[in-house]
Amino acid sequence: MNITNSLTSLSFPLAETHLAEVTQQYREDTSIVDTSIWWFMLIPVAAIAIPIFLHWFVNRTPAIVNTPLGMLHELCKVHRLNKRERLLLESVAEELGMQQPAVLFAEAKIFTDATEQASGKMGFDQKQKTTIAILKRKLFS
Repeated sequence: MNITNSLTSLSFPLAETHLAEVTQQYREDTSIVDTSIWWFMLIPVAAIAIPIFLHWFVNRTPAIVNTPLGMLHELCKVHRLNKRERLLLESVAEELGMQQPAVLFAEAKIFTDATEQASGKMGFDQKQKTTIAILKRKLFS
């Protein structure tokens, strides 16, 4: 029995030393992996930021300054018109060959006459007619 006790007393300190080394190495390995938590924060932020940027990029107005079309764009921005409404006003002004398309914002009568003439030439569909009615209500009500 003395022999077995002496053998176990020798092996336990060796096992304990080895376990301490493994624990220290595990701590070092896990501290290196902790930097990956930034990816868990970065991915949701990017998933939110990228669609917001794309929405802004698609809906921005072209940079046209000091031109009649630029004035139309500025008025559309001031009145908070969306891209579809802005493009419809541009097409009405282009179809009628207006020198100053911003005149569409001056009076309801000018707007109504211009859209009726453009409707006769272009043949607006139901969606465009609805957009014209919404525009008239937004601008002159």
